[in-house]
Amino acid sequence: MVADQEREEYSCSRVKLADNAVVPSNSEAIVKGVLEKKLQGSAIMEMLPEFPHKHSEMLSAIAVVDASITTIPIRVVNLSNTPKTLYKVNV
Repeated sequence: MVADQEREEYSCSRVKLADNAVVPSNSEAIVKGVLEKKLQGSAIMEMLPEFPHKHSEMLSAIAVVDASITTIPIRVVNLSNTPKTLYKVNV
């Protein structure tokens, strides 16, 4: 016998920077992000494959976030010896 399972719906939304952010050299920072479309519940946030190509020596952490809130914290690290600026239109 197969038990009835609740149907789970999955959805996806891009997270964009709320404001431009400067990440100091060899540092980690938490920057503010916003969802392009509103979601409910928890969500897994991970960087797009092109992020390291667009932002050399920068990484973004995978995180579980509450997708129902307005501002999403994004943890980034700058592995270079110079400060890096992330622009809200480019991430």
